[in-house]
Amino acid sequence: MNRIALILPYFGTLPNYFQLWLCSAGYNPQIDYLLFTDCSLENYEVPKNVHCIFTTFDEIKQMVSRVLNFKFVLQNPYKLCDYKPLYGLIFEDYLKEYEFWGHCDPDVIWGDLSHFITREHLEKYDRLYRRGHLCIYRNNEAINYAPLQKPVGSRISYQDVYRHRYSAHYDEGTLIEALIRQQGGKQWDEDDFADVSYFYKQFVLVKHDKLCETVAAFRWKEGKVVGLGIDGNLEEEKEYSYVHLQKRKMQYQNNVKENDYLITPDGFINYTEQWKQQALVWIKSDKEFEKQALKNNRKNQIKNIREGALYFRIKRLI
Repeated sequence: MNRIALILPYFGTLPNYFQLWLCSAGYNPQIDYLLFTDCSLENYEVPKNVHCIFTTFDEIKQMVSRVLNFKFVLQNPYKLCDYKPLYGLIFEDYLKEYEFWGHCDPDVIWGDLSHFITREHLEKYDRLYRRGHLCIYRNNEAINYAPLQKPVGSRISYQDVYRHRYSAHYDEGTLIEALIRQQGGKQWDEDDFADVSYFYKQFVLVKHDKLCETVAAFRWKEGKVVGLGIDGNLEEEKEYSYVHLQKRKMQYQNNVKENDYLITPDGFINYTEQWKQQALVWIKSDKEFEKQALKNNRKNQIKNIREGALYFRIKRLI
């Protein structure tokens, strides 16, 4: 039995490159992945450490109702992001043998997590990372119930989050961090992953909520994610714990070799030693892409306002 279980409820259509997600998960045998889904995996090669629990979104809502004793809003699978801090309670029956549990997303390619999440980190900290695409919690009562505590010095509470349609990003905001510390937990905040901004065509990374280095492409080879061409220097490389491809449509063909490939701004291709010849194209900005990204973001902001975002902003100011 591994020490860590990562939970992924997913309903609908899996990403077209989900086989690469599975393969990269399989290269982290020290972690168990619990996939709760209504998707068929008949045509996928599923590694031994990925455990598929076939269920429905309605059944997940029933599991949530056993944790929350009031009327909550969970209108679609996307809203589950706000419920991620409760997974230790919602999926309690599946986590009894694990020392840690966490949540993750399907739009990532895993690197060598054991290189970044060390035994020392697990001994010292109660919450590792702070993003929705990967966050790990110590599996004990104090930490599991932290998201249901009354926050000191904040007018926003978990009741507000779960009574509104608005996706309040409860899984990765400052409130959940404060509640963990309020329970005596220790937080580890290192951003050693490659979080790709969706506002740019080229790979511009975000670290601690600020833009940082650019990467021409990522090479995934036998369980490791390595960024190539850091900040335009085609000779510079950097290893990451994983790469997060949020809101990106990625081209993927079945002929991509699963043991050695490149992740480019357009999609997945087989690795070749001649990758530098294409790097200047990959790092080039795309004004039309950026214009469309801003347009999509404005649409999302309007949607958030309609679903209750103003309530949270006003309540923080009162």
